[in-house]
Amino acid sequence: MTDKLISSSDRKKYRQIGHHLRPIVTVGNSGITSAVAVEMRRALADHELIKVKLNIEKKSARENEIKNLSLALNAHFIQLIGKNALLYKRNPSAKRSSLSNVSKFDHL
Repeated sequence: MTDKLISSSDRKKYRQIGHHLRPIVTVGNSGITSAVAVEMRRALADHELIKVKLNIEKKSARENEIKNLSLALNAHFIQLIGKNALLYKRNPSAKRSSLSNVSKFDHL
């Protein structure tokens, strides 16, 4: 379920950064709504790497939801641990921004 286009060293770095992040968006049992999708697009554009909380009970449903979400957002799926998932979408203009989690935690 992981994305093969990101090198293992980059994936490791993103997992390290993700450990320090709080979920930006919470997805409930109703799944991905249009408002949630809009907020996630904005968050990915600003932060590049985001943590998403999936309040869905069944593990298989969480896995399906995050897979569909990463495809819909054209983002890279990094990992899913419990109910928390990491998504990454590169944004070259975010490197200059103080909001980018990747550049903010680049020292890790």
